[in-house]
Amino acid sequence: MNAISLVLDYIEEHYHDEINEKTVEYVTGCTFEEFAKKFKEKTGVTFSTYLVRRQLTRINDELCNITCEKDLNCSPFQSWEELSTLFKSEFKIPIDTATKNEHFILQEKIGSKEWNMCDLVIRDLLNRFECPSKALRYLLSLQPYYFEVDSEVIQPSRSNLISSIVKKVHGELSLSEFRKIVTILENYYMLESDYYSKHSIDVSKRYILVFRGLINKLVWEYGAGFDYEVNELKTLWSVSHDKELISHKWHSNLSQSVMEAIKQQDLGNISFANIDELFGWVDVYFSKQKKRINNQNFNKFTRYKLIEEGCKNLEEEDLTTMINTLLVQGLLFLQLR
Repeated sequence: MNAISLVLDYIEEHYHDEINEKTVEYVTGCTFEEFAKKFKEKTGVTFSTYLVRRQLTRINDELCNITCEKDLNCSPFQSWEELSTLFKSEFKIPIDTATKNEHFILQEKIGSKEWNMCDLVIRDLLNRFECPSKALRYLLSLQPYYFEVDSEVIQPSRSNLISSIVKKVHGELSLSEFRKIVTILENYYMLESDYYSKHSIDVSKRYILVFRGLINKLVWEYGAGFDYEVNELKTLWSVSHDKELISHKWHSNLSQSVMEAIKQQDLGNISFANIDELFGWVDVYFSKQKKRINNQNFNKFTRYKLIEEGCKNLEEEDLTTMINTLLVQGLLFLQLR
């Protein structure tokens, strides 16, 4: 087993410990400088970055399962505040968001099947698009799919699932067109046991989204940025017309407001020329206190007047963060024009 594998395994067993240069030298028997150089060459990421992300990921896995705060172990971080700050800095989302959403994919163990798959696909994307941000934009523009699960076959085979999606969405195709779509599904989408179930009530409906690990890897390791126009944003609702997607209880007030705004755009009830117009609309609906205009001529989409005292007004940075979070979750996607 080589030095990198030894350290990777050590992290998995000791992620609550402080792992420093001396630890690496003890485990590998070589100098830290030599190890760090080899690690970067083989993995494409610095050892320090991987270490903190993997420790945060493993601790987040624990948080998903603990039932009492006293069981929380923040080590090797000094406090919950330090852990939370580092988490948001590394993954661009609050740790609470990741803990509540089991489908978020954080730092995979290097060398694992999932990591290797992402690495190969990302390299292919970068060869095609050259720029990480263009590759990210392509992934975010691949539409979600949904399908009805047969009551007798809760988890269809991979080939049957792919054939079902292609036939339902694209109809009859030539062999070359069919193979092209299958390649996209197999490389970029979560399939089989990685179904992204968006509907917690009707288990007969499943949603297939672009593999979240690909998006996260482009953002975290390659510095890709989100680049979109407001009129390109679409909700998953526009694919399935599933009302429950807009009213999930786990959505925050802000995320519900964003989803509702984009849904109204999907329906053609409203149009946002730019982010400022969207900001103004969402700000009204996000405010904690609202006063309905008492006039029967106004419908439910009429803007509310804000009560200044006690209101929580929206910051533009919060809106951008929420849109990006919903894009990563798959509840929003891009429709290129």
